[in-house]
Amino acid sequence: MIIQAIEDLKKNLKDYNFIYFLFISFCLGSFFINFSILVCLIIFIVKFKFIKIYIDHFKIIIYLSIFFWIILFLSTIINSSDNLKNVFKSFAYIRFIFLPLVIIYMLERVNKKKFIFFINAIIIFLIFDILFQFYFKVDIFGYKLEDLANPRMDRVSGFFGDELVAGTYLSLFGFTAFFLLKELEQFQNNFFLFLYLILILAAIIITGDRVGILFILGIFLFNTIFNKKWRKFFVISALIFIFAGTFLIKSSEKLSYRYIENINSITGTNIFKNPNYKNFLNTPWISHYLVSIEMIKDKPFLGFGNKGFRKYCNQYSHLEKRSSYKYKCTSHPHNTYFEIIVETGFLGLFFCIFFIFFFFFIFFYLFL
Repeated sequence: MIIQAIEDLKKNLKDYNFIYFLFISFCLGSFFINFSILVCLIIFIVKFKFIKIYIDHFKIIIYLSIFFWIILFLSTIINSSDNLKNVFKSFAYIRFIFLPLVIIYMLERVNKKKFIFFINAIIIFLIFDILFQFYFKVDIFGYKLEDLANPRMDRVSGFFGDELVAGTYLSLFGFTAFFLLKELEQFQNNFFLFLYLILILAAIIITGDRVGILFILGIFLFNTIFNKKWRKFFVISALIFIFAGTFLIKSSEKLSYRYIENINSITGTNIFKNPNYKNFLNTPWISHYLVSIEMIKDKPFLGFGNKGFRKYCNQYSHLEKRSSYKYKCTSHPHNTYFEIIVETGFLGLFFCIFFIFFFFFIFFYLFL
């Protein structure tokens, strides 16, 4: 019995089984995420001869990623040579190039059925925790809504605590888990899948995470246009999402404020009934974009380096006269493309756009 237990332990200690802890680490916080990435780096080095096949397979994507990283790192050195911490952080971003390769290596070898059960168990547990926290004002680990620097308590985080990322996490990993589950023979019951989908969508709405909502809408739109095989499913899912979202928002004062009144108060107009162009200019988001444009004018080629908007925004905010919003500077422009151009210039944007188009090309070639 002891010998068998030792053999079972050796079997479960295979490096590819670390994928389980890696996915859990995203729920535990930055320390565990950084630890997991460090372990993945070790796996990358030790098992390089096995991982190299993925490098050869995705050679162009790897090269584009490296070029983009070099531009970001070079721009950071030029603009923040006095900030060694920021320079080191920009250098450390190289981990996001090798990490997907290690994940592919692990997914190729891990027990697929067990992993699908595992990731769906995390999603189901998070959904339950979100619903529990929404109705009882505290999650099962003791995280209280009133402690999340959110006076109206219209944001729900679940077991993520004070990191309000539950909606984004569900929109990215929830749909991944859902489609993986559809691959198992035990879960072909349409009623169960329908119920599971409604729970995922409802939980995303309940979190109050507007970014998560945008992710879902983007997923629906992209697949409705390009994915012929699943087009009907995504059209039906979009209708469910709209119906469930409207019902939940209308039936909850907190959600109604988060998705309607709050946006209307920020824009100074009824965005859903009577949008006003001039009022849009005075919103925090547009003011960030306009300041970004002023910064881009000054350094269009390489940008301001890592966290450039945060560091140099105050030097350019006075140049922007179109928006009357007072607080034009924040940690980032709240727009991915403006952030890329501000930090890496149009050179970085070129490699980023090239990367996206090449990724879409692979997607269409393999799946459509």
